[in-house]
Amino acid sequence: MTPFLWLSSSDRLGSRTNTFGLYDLIGYRRRWQLLSILRPRYVSAAAPIVIGGCGRSGTTLLSTMLNRHPDVTCGPESTVFLGRVTDPFEIAQRYGLPPHKVEQMQRQSRSQAEFIDLFRTACLAATGRRVWAEKTPENLRRLCFLFRHFPRAQFVHIVRDGRDVACSLRQQPWMKLPGDRFSLAALEACAMYWLARVGLGQACQPDWRFIEVRYEDLVRDPEHELRRLLRALGLRWHPSVLDTPQAADVPEHGPIYSTAVGRWRHELSIGETNAVVRHAGTMLAALGYEPAR
Repeated sequence: MTPFLWLSSSDRLGSRTNTFGLYDLIGYRRRWQLLSILRPRYVSAAAPIVIGGCGRSGTTLLSTMLNRHPDVTCGPESTVFLGRVTDPFEIAQRYGLPPHKVEQMQRQSRSQAEFIDLFRTACLAATGRRVWAEKTPENLRRLCFLFRHFPRAQFVHIVRDGRDVACSLRQQPWMKLPGDRFSLAALEACAMYWLARVGLGQACQPDWRFIEVRYEDLVRDPEHELRRLLRALGLRWHPSVLDTPQAADVPEHGPIYSTAVGRWRHELSIGETNAVVRHAGTMLAALGYEPAR
């Protein structure tokens, strides 16, 4: 028996297959790394739409709108493109797929890209649509992986004013910040977090596969911005993308509104604004955001 096969038994624990072998000994990440040395690089012929951006920039709102298109399926964050993929049973729960099927895809795959292809196929089959889109904000950090293994993929980067993002980030429990969340140090950490992620997107341009969407344009004139985006993605226009998202669809946004644009003007003091601009001002100016209060 080759070392690339796992030793299996017919025993089952719940819906999780009770198997033992390379997958169980070293986990999926190292197994994929080991197999990549021995096999040619997996290059997919698929053309997924991949969405990313700094957290709190509107990635969920955008993915919800795209998911309303009759040709596109864009579910919850799957993390399948990240260096550390979420547990297959949690992914299955998010997507309403049989848990053992998602684990089986991971076990059968000889690489992460192959697993992504299997997962994409399962999502399309489950929804009956023809285009798969995946939204996880941190996809932005995996652009090299994405275009190396999915050269026909298109990446949609949503960008939002870093001052507004900093206001929102410091309120998020998942954001690791120094000291008090409303301290100057915490706000500066949020500004640098935004700067690092937006910088990754800017470094990718120009590339026909890279499409930038501004949060401000999306909420102020959604039809114009979505028409532009769908045209760039090679998708037909369909008015369903303008259906107002309900709070149940996008809990952190609710219906589309533009009142959160420029929130920094009434949430940040002059000193706090200057602190953010001190770190992110050059990028804000490069993106066309007015630097003055």
